[in-house]
Amino acid sequence: MTKRVYTPEQKARTAELKREQRANLTPEQKARESEYHRERWAKRTPEQAAVRKAKMKEYSAANSDRQAELAHLRLYGVGLQETIDKFGNICNCCGHIPGEGDRPLHTDHCHETGVLRGRLCGNCNRAIGILGDTVEGLEQAIKYLRGNHG
Repeated sequence: MTKRVYTPEQKARTAELKREQRANLTPEQKARESEYHRERWAKRTPEQAAVRKAKMKEYSAANSDRQAELAHLRLYGVGLQETIDKFGNICNCCGHIPGEGDRPLHTDHCHETGVLRGRLCGNCNRAIGILGDTVEGLEQAIKYLRGNHG
């Protein structure tokens, strides 16, 4: 028995149909469907779970770029590559350029409006977050540094 191979268009159409069908379910139907999947998941043997875990790990490794792109699109409404094209692959705060083995830059955004502000290295992203994502917090830190270091 051979496994059927679907085109990307067929997969996209199937996913779209499933989303439409799920959107039309009543809350009771959604709850029953969720319970069915929870029970089915719980009945897996340890061997089945290990096989599934290995397949998921293999898929994640083979599709990490695609997953990053989709996650970025889901979070910010714009693709990762489009954000890199707009802001560059450089920390827009300190100028750090990620090298081989470095973690990827973060996409910085306003938590109130959702507007993208730029790309930041981990240190700058944490620093801005710790200072409350506000100009006032940064000004207080500058005032402190100037007052205690000459």
